[in-house]
Amino acid sequence: SAQPSLQIVNIATIVAMKLLSQIGEYDRKITASLYYSVAPVIPRPFLKALEWAGDGTFWVPLPAILWMYPSVVPASHRHFLMHLFFGFLLDLLVIGSIKMLVHRRRPKYNKDDMHLVVSVDKYSFPSGHTSRCVFIASFALVVLNEEWHETFFICIWATMTAMSRVALGRHYIGDVLAGTCVGVALTGVLTKGTFHANQLWLPPVGHYFHKVIHMHA
Repeated sequence: SAQPSLQIVNIATIVAMKLLSQIGEYDRKITASLYYSVAPVIPRPFLKALEWAGDGTFWVPLPAILWMYPSVVPASHRHFLMHLFFGFLLDLLVIGSIKMLVHRRRPKYNKDDMHLVVSVDKYSFPSGHTSRCVFIASFALVVLNEEWHETFFICIWATMTAMSRVALGRHYIGDVLAGTCVGVALTGVLTKGTFHANQLWLPPVGHYFHKVIHMHA
């Protein structure tokens, strides 16, 4: 009975590999067609500006830096910085691990003017810029759910950055879609799957001080 089961697994694996190969081929063709249609129209300096604005070397340390200046961020919002920081670290771990496992090369028309930080950045799947920006946008929607004018512009920026990854020739469409899923999933993880600000992993900082005072009272 073990041998038929093994054969079924082997057949399923072969079918899955062929299906993934076909999807990858369609992804490459559609992305190339879109790139050659859009790239000549949109100024490259503008696309590069979006790339730098979504770079991890800027965003990852930013919450920690802001944390050191309480006058900049209200005390009631400082725990949001903690979640952003942990989210960025988790994003680096997830994206880096997937890139290392998949080893998908970037499009052949990608120009050699990238800011590579670590070796896995040479791989394409999934898009780290997209996951980071979508995480910021989805987290902002959770935290600033009543500030629609602020979240609107953040979502526009995240969408433009994600689209610019294809227009720059950095990524395939599939990379961007996967990065989008990772970004949304990160917010889901940090909110325990609820996507509500009152269900964040860590409570406000004042909560800790209240517990300490209560324990010593």
